[in-house]
Amino acid sequence: MNEEIQKKYMQMQMMQQQIQQMHKQLEQLQEQKASLRASIMSIEELQNSKEEREILTPVSQGVFVKSKVNAVKEVLVNVGEGIVVTKKTEDAIKLVQDQVDEIDKMSEDFVNKMNENLRNVSEIEGELKESMQKEEKK
Repeated sequence: MNEEIQKKYMQMQMMQQQIQQMHKQLEQLQEQKASLRASIMSIEELQNSKEEREILTPVSQGVFVKSKVNAVKEVLVNVGEGIVVTKKTEDAIKLVQDQVDEIDKMSEDFVNKMNENLRNVSEIEGELKESMQKEEKK
């Protein structure tokens, strides 16, 4: 195999690896999005509660305590670096929805880049086949 064919083959393999990594990152984004949507639903459910109800409140991973809440009008939101602020439920929902929207934009970018890489891989495959056929005829 000549040097040009080897170079194209390695380029194609690198692009395929990038596509696989992007696919994994896209899956992680979708998991984050599902978690954020669940948060929105939870806030809305607490906000719309008309009477006192018992809920499970997470203390740590897999550890909960039973709590009683009435209609919730404010929630505490971690804004980073250990800072927690009080937000009205509507504002918290909007904040989380903005994060969902950002994930949607990032996901769209990933899909576009993946499609571009797939087109490039397909193009390189065609070039490789052509180059190898030329080599065989020599």
